[in-house]
Amino acid sequence: MIFVPHIDLNVTEHCNLSCRSCSHASPVMKPWAMPLDMIERDLLALKPFLRTRSIQILGGEPLLHPLIVGVLQLVKRLRIDQGTSVITNGRLLPRMTEEFWRELEYLQISVYPGLPEDVLQLAEEKRQEFRFGLGVTKFDAFYNQIKAEPDDGVKAFTDCRWKTDCQTVHRGHFYLCSQSCFFPKALMGLPAETDGLPLAGITEEKLAAFLTRTEPLKACGVCCAHTMQTEPWREVKRGDWRKESTA
Repeated sequence: MIFVPHIDLNVTEHCNLSCRSCSHASPVMKPWAMPLDMIERDLLALKPFLRTRSIQILGGEPLLHPLIVGVLQLVKRLRIDQGTSVITNGRLLPRMTEEFWRELEYLQISVYPGLPEDVLQLAEEKRQEFRFGLGVTKFDAFYNQIKAEPDDGVKAFTDCRWKTDCQTVHRGHFYLCSQSCFFPKALMGLPAETDGLPLAGITEEKLAAFLTRTEPLKACGVCCAHTMQTEPWREVKRGDWRKESTA
């Protein structure tokens, strides 16, 4: 049985914010919500030989998913994790139904400048009422993500911490990080699944080999997240996202 710290499940690709240097390239992604049958198929493919501490439901902005309650119910029913987290920027929490709050196991709010204070008060009130875990992290800076000059990606892959801490399941594939899930399509004109391991026909041996690979991913050629250099957080125009996000 393989264990990874957590798995990201990007149930939407679009977002209600347009953050400079978004690691999921959400500002340039079209609106899309992951069908429940796709989630079920992908998690069932991994269930025989993979466990994780947490499935992290995010996006994009996960609360844009029209069936977010169904997502939570499905992930808990399949249960390859010890606890499910929803990671959100919090802007849409006031719209959430009582059923959403009841299904939560853990809520992580990423607080960017401009989030109304009463959203955090609401989350705390709901935590006390429905007894889920609550985490709040304030962000005033984002890591740089995009290289000014693409290269062979060797240094980026060798020095990267994300490849062992940000595994992602998305659209029938398993990825080492969110950048490799989204950057090939968003930034390189490549098929979205370029850096992914297909889940169709996956085995424990194939997954173990993928997790320990030493060859750079295609996305590493444009990704500079490994440098850990940051810029102040800010929103940008969606049409300017790539230019504004290049280090």
